[in-house]
Amino acid sequence: MELAEQALLLDAQRFPVRHFSAAHQLTESDIRTIHRAWLGSIYAWAGTYRNVNMSKPGLPFPPARLVPRLMNEFSSSTLQTFTPCRKFEDAELCTALATVHTEFILIHPFREGNGRIARWVSNLMGAQAGYSPLNFSAMQGRGRRAYFAAVRSGLGRDYQPMERVFTAVLGASRKRA
Repeated sequence: MELAEQALLLDAQRFPVRHFSAAHQLTESDIRTIHRAWLGSIYAWAGTYRNVNMSKPGLPFPPARLVPRLMNEFSSSTLQTFTPCRKFEDAELCTALATVHTEFILIHPFREGNGRIARWVSNLMGAQAGYSPLNFSAMQGRGRRAYFAAVRSGLGRDYQPMERVFTAVLGASRKRA
């Protein structure tokens, strides 16, 4: 199943670029649309919020019954505040990316693909700010531990660790001239 998801991911990554302009205000509906465009041919529930409770070691996710309300709040506060990212300098962009990414991961709205959708949203935000696709290697290998610690810091609304992660991501990425 993972191979099928990965193959579809490569193809579906063109979807948001074709459908959302640099001036687009992202919404929770857009995120569901992206999830459906990616996984809809595999899972009937793609694009719908999870109806099962989930957690990872050391990282509790909200009960499934709260996800629709939390995503609505995420859309009307976080996404509305931080998108579009057209005129953001790098420091502002890091704050926006860190906040949006962390809050989305903590809600964990879907049964599958939350991390990949979070990176996808980050890529859209980066494109709005003039970046080519972001290089997420800072979240892998040795950086994986720092990344998960940054997510856990978000439980207390401390986004600075994730800002450091995204500083490394932007440093490894190319801004268009």
